Amino acid sequence: MTTIELTRRQKQFVASVILAGGLSGLHLLRKTLRHALKEQFHICSSASVLEGSSRKRRAPKVAVDATFAKRLYKILKICVPGPFSPEAGVIYVQTACLVARTFLTDFSSRIEGGVGRCVTAADLSLTCC
Repeated sequence: MTTIELTRRQKQFVASVILAGGLSGLHLLRKTLRHALKEQFHICSSASVLEGSSRKRRAPKVAVDATFAKRLYKILKICVPGPFSPEAGVIYVQTACLVARTFLTDFSSRIEGGVGRCVTAADLSLTCC
């Protein structure tokens, strides 16, 4: 392998390009972080308690708006790569369990309500259920 010898001026130029690129990258990173901190501060300040006051500020109502939908889409795109991936399968199973739990809760509530009616009617023959 042959090595290329750079002159002192060329070395200085390469070093200055690398330094300028690093500084530019740091500037962009700082700008992005500053924007994120402002957004977080805005979110926290709108939901926090006013300092020095006994009254609480009302928290804004949570709404599903375009910003929420965009953020959720970005997160889901990362977390669930496709509809037939293992991650999607876990979501399908959790959804099925949630629906089944809802139906079981409704069913047990109906049974408890019927038993309660029989007890309050003092009809222990269970014909009122």
